[in-house]
Amino acid sequence: MTFHAFGLSELQQTQLGWRSRRPAPALRPWIEHYYLLRPQGESESYRLYPDGGSTLTIPLQDARAEACHFSLSRVNSQQLWRPDEQSLGIRFTPGGFYALFGLSMAEVKEATAGGLTGLPWLSLLCELVSDKGPFNTQQLDSFFLQHMQRRAPVAGAVQFWQEAGLRAPQEIRSFLKSKGVGRRTLERQFQLHVGVSPGQLYTWQRLKRARYLIRTRPEQRLTDLAFSLGYYDQAHFVRQFRQFCGQSPGQYRQRKLSQLYKAG
Repeated sequence: MTFHAFGLSELQQTQLGWRSRRPAPALRPWIEHYYLLRPQGESESYRLYPDGGSTLTIPLQDARAEACHFSLSRVNSQQLWRPDEQSLGIRFTPGGFYALFGLSMAEVKEATAGGLTGLPWLSLLCELVSDKGPFNTQQLDSFFLQHMQRRAPVAGAVQFWQEAGLRAPQEIRSFLKSKGVGRRTLERQFQLHVGVSPGQLYTWQRLKRARYLIRTRPEQRLTDLAFSLGYYDQAHFVRQFRQFCGQSPGQYRQRKLSQLYKAG
């Protein structure tokens, strides 16, 4: 199974004891997937890339709201996973956390600064989590579906943007205008729901797609790949990739091929 969000190779997934599952179809506009992490062997450091989403991590050995961690995918970073850190993760789509829980990204930052004890539903979720037994995604689905029934998710600009096929900002403005959503409303909703502008989120998502294509089609010419993603200037593609991924597309491909050879 290829883990698209973090771009882990099969060997890395094995080392991390990684398992991921998609949620029920009704939850997919808001939740990308659940994952279970049971690292094996020595501590490992992995590179994570910004894509506008967010992740709630619940430690399996200490499933309390106070011990949970909420992270926003905003910067290129290194994540260190240790063998004793077994956890369950819930990966939200860009804008998904706001849609489900009504918290803006600014409010989320305030909540995480003082711990997550101010989120009453989190304690209930932690009660479902155990370090024993199978990876029970049906329980998680049931929890979030019940929450959805109590609080109808807000289908904001981000969801319209996803519905439109993750188009460029100028194209999404025309799409939303047909639905009665103006430019200022669009930008205000993106800042509220995701914490970044439509252009920033579009860049992250486009580069996320680029990394996926490089991993799954290493034989494809980078010029053709860039063109397929709407980059008509190869230098612009390389510059953006290096800025947000910390390496050139060619270096990224070489690193992924090296991981593939090690796995073989």
